Amino acid sequence: MKWQCPFCNHIQTVTDAKSKEKYLALDVGSSKHKNLAIAAQVVGCSNPECDEVQVRVSIGRTWENSQHGDYRDHIEHFNIRPLSTAKPQPEIIPETIREDYYEACKIKDLSPQSVSDAFSQMHTRNDQGLLFS
Repeated sequence: MKWQCPFCNHIQTVTDAKSKEKYLALDVGSSKHKNLAIAAQVVGCSNPECDEVQVRVSIGRTWENSQHGDYRDHIEHFNIRPLSTAKPQPEIIPETIREDYYEACKIKDLSPQSVSDAFSQMHTRNDQGLLFS
């Protein structure tokens, strides 16, 4: 599979040795979601200068009586490492702006309005000449 490392942006073909996925079927009896499963996926970067790992967890519904947690559909996805989809930013961008960007990326799925507010504040700072003066 083609994959871009979220830490170093290196595009690479991931081998089975650098990617693992495990499923766990969860039987909680009667619930509106029925037949839940958790999937954990870990992908390691093959760039020796990076050597980081991406970890994602998903919750989904499984087929009736599935022992392996085979997914029928996904309910939610969570980035565990890194916590967001933020791309590394160059040092030329002021630290306060980079921090605002990273924070906005962390909360974008949880609170889109907060992200909108954060980007409005960055736009206002830019208009005031505070960013790149």
